[in-house]
Amino acid sequence: MSTQQPTLDDCIESLRLHIRSRQRTGLRFDVGSSRPDPAEQVSREQILATLRTESSDCRRCPLCNARTHVVFGEGNGEARLMFVGDAPDSASDMQGRAFAGESGQLLTRIIEAIKLQRSQVYLTTAVKCISPQGAPGDDALEACLPYLQRQIEIIQPDIICALGPVAARILQDPAAGSVPPRGTLHRMGGILVMPTHHPELLLSRPELKNETWKDVQIIQRELESGTTRKH
Repeated sequence: MSTQQPTLDDCIESLRLHIRSRQRTGLRFDVGSSRPDPAEQVSREQILATLRTESSDCRRCPLCNARTHVVFGEGNGEARLMFVGDAPDSASDMQGRAFAGESGQLLTRIIEAIKLQRSQVYLTTAVKCISPQGAPGDDALEACLPYLQRQIEIIQPDIICALGPVAARILQDPAAGSVPPRGTLHRMGGILVMPTHHPELLLSRPELKNETWKDVQIIQRELESGTTRKH
């Protein structure tokens, strides 16, 4: 009997029908009920590193023609809190790092305001390549969903903060019928999801910062209460 581990292509193929059944708008991520013990930490980091390498030459949608780098994501592989945006901005595209520009600096300050460091959370985007025409289209979202799915499965966060309407739509429960409004903490599988404003919007509309502050304070309370820790 073969003991060969499934490849990323195997994982993507097994998810293809599931992704299409979501009509390119939803993502299901039921994770396990227990985290690996510390001895397995290295293997989880290796899995993320392998997935990053696999994604670096992705040509599954036309956005590959416009990118400088695939922006896979970065942070703690065992993060309890994960941030998901829509697509990389120009600074992230140039540097190959998630949230590398001015909006990323603002996000870092938001993270620090809830008594965490950027290195303690995980940052990524629904689409891994820059979208020059604005919000990424459904074809790009569909192409990148398997990568996001695997990141969530590997990291197993307690809470995901969905930054902006694209991320909120991807991280909704399709059975709900509509995207939960900003500031509404809801559950998707075993994970809590909080939709809030994208930091890029906050740069142009600073009057919305107070709304985001209220949202991340809810996240902070959930994390500090310990009630979300299932692993």
